[in-house]
Amino acid sequence: MIRFWHRYLVYLSLIFAAIVLYRFDYLQVPAIASYTILLATLPLLVAGFLALVASWNVLLATSGCPVRFSEGLAALGLSVLGNYVPGKVWLIVGRAGYVAARRGYPLAKMSVLSLHAQLVSLWSGLLLGALAAFAVGGVRLWGPLMLVLWLGLTLTVFSRSVHGLVAALIAKVAARHVSIPLLSFASVARAVGWAMLAWLVWSAAFYLFLLALDVGGISPLDGLAFPLAATLGVVAVIAPGGLGAREGVLVAYLVLAGQSVAEATTVAVAARLWFLAGELALFAIGWLVHMRFEAHREAEPA
Repeated sequence: MIRFWHRYLVYLSLIFAAIVLYRFDYLQVPAIASYTILLATLPLLVAGFLALVASWNVLLATSGCPVRFSEGLAALGLSVLGNYVPGKVWLIVGRAGYVAARRGYPLAKMSVLSLHAQLVSLWSGLLLGALAAFAVGGVRLWGPLMLVLWLGLTLTVFSRSVHGLVAALIAKVAARHVSIPLLSFASVARAVGWAMLAWLVWSAAFYLFLLALDVGGISPLDGLAFPLAATLGVVAVIAPGGLGAREGVLVAYLVLAGQSVAEATTVAVAARLWFLAGELALFAIGWLVHMRFEAHREAEPA
């Protein structure tokens, strides 16, 4: 059963998602040229999340804490809206807390692995987003920031020295020894592969989204603007879900790609609502899977 704090995290996530959408006026629906194409993007959004679940499960399995795919799905689904709670850590903590509560694994270890999975996802998305930046000549605009972020993520994800430093810092803060698994290059590479697949699927979905809005002069490569904007959005440490930062990068990209500022702004704002639809679909799936777990638990003999 979900622990008390995790259940209230779910409630807070829903509340904050509604608040920020209303506050930032993201509920305005733009003109849709093709509802058929738009609806076709929804299963792709969900498929991208499923690839992220696989990436997270790989890290858990190779760290001696295996879970079933359905458990990883419930953990991510119930926590995905934590992105909208200020602080940008609630998705990580919520996903870790669910697995820790269900499997009895140490919460500290699960939190570190959840953070590692998030960094792997960002590393992969930033690498793909760089291709979009090069395509529209945005390297001078975002190049230094992208390089610093990517190098920092590379050291954090792959470096044994940085792993030791992080382990020492956590042990000092926790005032006790915390077992932090040192992941092999092979396991990280597998996790990166699944994360890369997630971003590629989302990029394809974003390209179809642009077609559904009848944005002119675009190519499939422009789909990579989504991982570019989503990963650079992490620089907004306080803004829930990268609100504002992601939209700013998307607007700048689309303007460089030849769109007017007004049209680019409309697309960027609509993209937030579009991706939220995918997050809500994942949340619903995660909740259904969790309720199935609960039904099976209650059916078990005492």
